[in-house]
Amino acid sequence: FMGVESNTIKLVSRLIEKTDCLVVSLVALRRDDGTGFDMVFRKADPEIYSSDLLTSVTAMNRTVEACVRDRPEQYQWEYKRFKDARKGSRHTYGP
Repeated sequence: FMGVESNTIKLVSRLIEKTDCLVVSLVALRRDDGTGFDMVFRKADPEIYSSDLLTSVTAMNRTVEACVRDRPEQYQWEYKRFKDARKGSRHTYGP
């Protein structure tokens, strides 16, 4: 995630594998004037549909990164994606 190995959930990749669903991202961007949010939908990185788990979760990370780059100050940076990000843990890692 953002070029750093990080904890990445496998749930989305597993759901795609089981249901053959389509994936879109949704970002709620807080308006600068405080009057609410703008909802932005995007197509997911096409490799998210890969049957290879690492390829799929890496594509999911790229999809999230694209959303974060729009307004990085609004991303939930306290989310513990980088906690215990080491080889051999129970998490899946992707750049």
